[in-house]
Amino acid sequence: MRYLALPLLLPALLHAIDCKHQGDTVDQAICTRPELHALDQQIENQSAALKEKLTGENAAILADTEMPFLRDRDGCSNEIANVPGCVQRILTQRRDLLTRAEADPNAIRQAIDQSNAIDIGFLWKYWPRLIGRKLSVWGCIMPDDTVKTHAMLETENQPPVPVVFKSMPEQEAEFLDDQKPCSHWGVTVRKQGDKFILYANDVLGQPLP
Repeated sequence: MRYLALPLLLPALLHAIDCKHQGDTVDQAICTRPELHALDQQIENQSAALKEKLTGENAAILADTEMPFLRDRDGCSNEIANVPGCVQRILTQRRDLLTRAEADPNAIRQAIDQSNAIDIGFLWKYWPRLIGRKLSVWGCIMPDDTVKTHAMLETENQPPVPVVFKSMPEQEAEFLDDQKPCSHWGVTVRKQGDKFILYANDVLGQPLP
């Protein structure tokens, strides 16, 4: 088995964009537009205040959903036609949620429903709330040796998750078996008995017949 570290900061290291060291198009959008920079700073301040206020499950959800929020924000770099508009939408959604949580701590639980780019640990913890949703889940695909459409999505220090592909043409099967790629996989969470599986209609964006 091989695992690649998720190329993102750990929650304890989260902070607003440092405009002295701006990088990609998302950083540039935030740093060059005062309204986005103000939103980014507001979210940092609200998050810090809520970490002091929230307790128990609500505190855990605030921490667990910070990374998915950042992945969604940084994923706006793929919206080439309108990066600022995408960033505005993601930041406003998070700001509004944190504002609601300031008045009602239980409102932070809605953050689970707003999380789209997640890891396997998040999936195992919150999967009952994720049934039926199309998500982007990070992991390494390990194909099944007997059933071509079956695989396991794995990552370090987490139990693997079963994946069922819509179909598996020979070329894609050979690619997965040879590369066992680690990436964010577009999947739908489906309930199966008292457990769940991930269903995939594509292989890294390539639609399956």
